[in-house]
Amino acid sequence: MAFNIINGKRYIGGRNITVTGDKIVIDGKVVSGYENEKNITIVIESELVENVKLDAGTITVNGNVAKATTGSGNIKVKGDLVGDIKVGSGDIEVDGNISGNVQTGSGDVNVRGDIYGDVETRSGDIDAKRHVIG
Repeated sequence: MAFNIINGKRYIGGRNITVTGDKIVIDGKVVSGYENEKNITIVIESELVENVKLDAGTITVNGNVAKATTGSGNIKVKGDLVGDIKVGSGDIEVDGNISGNVQTGSGDVNVRGDIYGDVETRSGDIDAKRHVIG
């Protein structure tokens, strides 16, 4: 069963997670109790998450993700990224392959598998097993 952990609290399900300011929305439902949180940490335990968006904080996906975005913070994917990943400022680490595009304004991109899309970082290093351009 898929579940997510947000700042230590466990939630069942959740294929779409959005955190904007102090508002957390999981599959269209607002989750309360985070009004005074400045830094959000999301840990996703799921086979496939469709979309994760976070203004500031850390995202860890223990599975595969279709799309992940954070304004400021790191993203770590233990599986494959089957879509795009974008970070304003922070590092991107993917254990599997990336079939979409990768962009970070300031941070490193480390991929243990192959990258099949475009990769861009303005300030940081790119390290991948292989970068295959279509």
